[in-house]
Amino acid sequence: MRTDKVSLRGKLMGDMMRNMMDSAMGRRIQTGELRKNPVEPAWVCPADYEYEIVEMEHFPMEYLQPAKVSTGRVILQLHGGG
Repeated sequence: MRTDKVSLRGKLMGDMMRNMMDSAMGRRIQTGELRKNPVEPAWVCPADYEYEIVEMEHFPMEYLQPAKVSTGRVILQLHGGG
C-alpha cells in the first residue's frame, strides 16, 4: 500500500486497525470464527408482558402484549430476511 498520499488521520486509523487485527479478537475476525457460530443471548420476555406462540398452518407467530393494558391496537411486524 502506498502511504505517501495518506493523511495523518488515515495512517493512525490504519495503525489502529492493524493493532486490533493482531489481537486475539482480531485473529477471530480474520479467520471468520466470529461469523461461523454467532451466539446471541436468550431472549427474555419483559416484565409485565405476556408472551404467547400462536401456531398457524405453515408457520408459528409470536404474540406479545402488556399484561394489564388493553388498547385494542396491534402492531404487526413482518420479518424481512431470507
